[in-house]
Amino acid sequence: MLRLILFFSLTWVCGNVAAQLELVENKGQWPEQVVFRCNAGSATVWAENQGLTWMMIDPLFMDQLHPGSQRNASPVPLRGHAIKMKFAGAGQPAFSPAHQKPYYHNYYLGNDSTHWADHVGVYDQFTYTGLYPGIDMSLYSSSNQLKYDLIVHPGSNAASIVLDYAGADSLSIVNEVLHIHTSVGDLIESKPFTYQVVDGHITEISCLYALSGNRVSFVLGDYDPAIDLIIDPQIAFSTYIGSTANNFGFTACDDLNQNLIAGAAVFQANYPVTPGA
Repeated sequence: MLRLILFFSLTWVCGNVAAQLELVENKGQWPEQVVFRCNAGSATVWAENQGLTWMMIDPLFMDQLHPGSQRNASPVPLRGHAIKMKFAGAGQPAFSPAHQKPYYHNYYLGNDSTHWADHVGVYDQFTYTGLYPGIDMSLYSSSNQLKYDLIVHPGSNAASIVLDYAGADSLSIVNEVLHIHTSVGDLIESKPFTYQVVDGHITEISCLYALSGNRVSFVLGDYDPAIDLIIDPQIAFSTYIGSTANNFGFTACDDLNQNLIAGAAVFQANYPVTPGA
């Protein structure tokens, strides 16, 4: 009975931990251009040297994997869609994580030990320093959403920030909100909240998306070029909710050192190679 109670307690704890977005560093377990990975419900975000890659899975497929879900009469096939967003003309930024969590991940992927990694750090935030000259970017989780801030330091040119999307079915701006359309749902970036801190007070600056083909830029109102400017969109996965990985516990035991070991089957996307695939 004690083991059974411990197993259910561990399952509950793991479920609650997984519900929070995790930014997991790359220590060689993923392709070298990946800085960190973040799971957001049915989507996986791979932060790279000069951009982001999304691997989005049909949420109806993910839903049917959960016990007790509303299953359709016929099984929903596995469908996904990969998108890449590159910061056009960006430099070679430096990366620094912040707010490390008190636990870590271990990865033993396949038989090639060069792709194994242990004590992999899990963080709440990563900062790209020098994404463009005088412009940094901070990626972090907030209210279970992935956010990124573009920080334009004094004397820098905000017009140099250009987002180049590859692999999407189409892009559109609806009511000042950016919609990236895919075959399995929309990726949405809300209207950027753009501001400066002047004499200790937040001053909002007008900011709108501008769309040219598959490239997105920002149209800014008047602001003080001598003060940091923060452009703050929020990424929202339309209908993409739930745990950060689909896992199903099926066994548990203790070892000679009285540690509890739980086994589970986990479904999760690998790094996508081709945008639009």
